[in-house]
Amino acid sequence: MMTYEEFRESMESFRRSADIEAAAQKDPQLVLDELNALYNKFDASERVMADRVLVEWSLSTDEGKRFDALVIIDEFCVSEAVPALLELANRLETSTEPGAPYELQLVNRIANRLKSNKTSS
Repeated sequence: MMTYEEFRESMESFRRSADIEAAAQKDPQLVLDELNALYNKFDASERVMADRVLVEWSLSTDEGKRFDALVIIDEFCVSEAVPALLELANRLETSTEPGAPYELQLVNRIANRLKSNKTSS
């Protein structure tokens, strides 16, 4: 069994490799496809660790990593990410980055969906 740090590094390495492959193939969707397939393979205990990694990535200063995390969080309804998404939304509200308003809309949509899923389940 991997430690959390080993698991995180494994996911980081996987994402870096997928990113390099995506650039080589000029296919930006490849990273998300690969991460989606990886997450699908995880058992319950691996998903708990993967969810923690995704939460960390969602707060990353790296826009690409953050976007990948948001898509996977949304796709797999990672409700544990809600507090981080709210923190990210607060950060984006005061950001001067050109893409911040659009990312804020995405973050709010995901957070609201996850919150409503939590209350309805």
